[in-house]
Amino acid sequence: MRLLDYRVVEEEGRLREIIYRLYDENWGEYWRVVKLLRLLRSPRELSQVETLLEMHRDVVSSFKQFTQARLVLLAAYSRKLGLIWCYGVAVWGYDLREAEDWAEKLFLAL
Repeated sequence: MRLLDYRVVEEEGRLREIIYRLYDENWGEYWRVVKLLRLLRSPRELSQVETLLEMHRDVVSSFKQFTQARLVLLAAYSRKLGLIWCYGVAVWGYDLREAEDWAEKLFLAL
């Protein structure tokens, strides 16, 4: 896989999405759209909320049916903010507009 281009899209000073244009020898050229939100509680705390777990199971099962999308859980350490957890979706497609539309729909489902 080779990164051809990328851009970070902001809206009112906040991350809206990250768009990658990629090339793979088997898949050709395609787009990947990543949308993230910052979790204010750690995943361990969130896992103790029963209704949240049930909602998460529903979302995960719907992702199994749409194979072009993945759930994303990221952790990064910042000296200023400490440990930052982000949760979101990554969708790939040959058409950028379609990948963006699906990423938005699936992101709203989270």
